[in-house]
Order: sequence, then structure tokens, then C-alpha cells
Amino acid sequence: MAVKKAEPEEEKEEVKEYTVQRPPRLKLTAEESLKRTQEFVALRKEKFIASIRKSKS
Repeated sequence: MAVKKAEPEEEKEEVKEYTVQRPPRLKLTAEESLKRTQEFVALRKEKFIASIRKSKS
């Protein structure tokens, strides 16, 4: 069994810290929350139906 020797390490670049800056959370009204939920469900339903149609053919 041949063992490959490790090559000499090259100079490594310093890794800078990276923080994700997100926008502040918005306060949603009950109506807006319901609207977003219904849109999400409709989109998932469309994708599900499309995947079934694609798998049948």
C-alpha cells in the first residue's frame, strides 16, 4: 500500500470574520401573515402538481 507524502504547506491566506447583517424584523399584522401563508400554500400546491405531471410522462 503506497502512502502519499504530504506536500509542503503553501502560505495560507488569513480568513476574515464575516457577519451577516440582516434587516430588522418587521411586525406583521394578522392579515398580512394570513396572506403570506395562503400565497405560500398556493405556490407549494402548484409545484407539487407540476412534479406529479412531470413524473407521469
